[in-house]
Amino acid sequence: MVAEAEPSFFADPKRLIQTAIAVVLLLIAIYVLVPRLFDLQDALDKIGEGIHYGSRLGVVFCVGACSPPTSRSSAASSARR
Repeated sequence: MVAEAEPSFFADPKRLIQTAIAVVLLLIAIYVLVPRLFDLQDALDKIGEGIHYGSRLGVVFCVGACSPPTSRSSAASSARR
């Protein structure tokens, strides 16, 4: 018996070009057409204004997550032992 080789996506240049064109068209649709269709420009502007506050809040959470434990939490962990 002879085993048949499975078709490869990368072996066909025509398929690669078609896929690349489809991806580019979808990206254009997402970034250009969708906001115009649903009038999302005001929402995108508001998100842009809120990024400053969100980044500050993110920094606060990162610092809080990386800070050393306080003596209160150390006492709780030693009480468990």
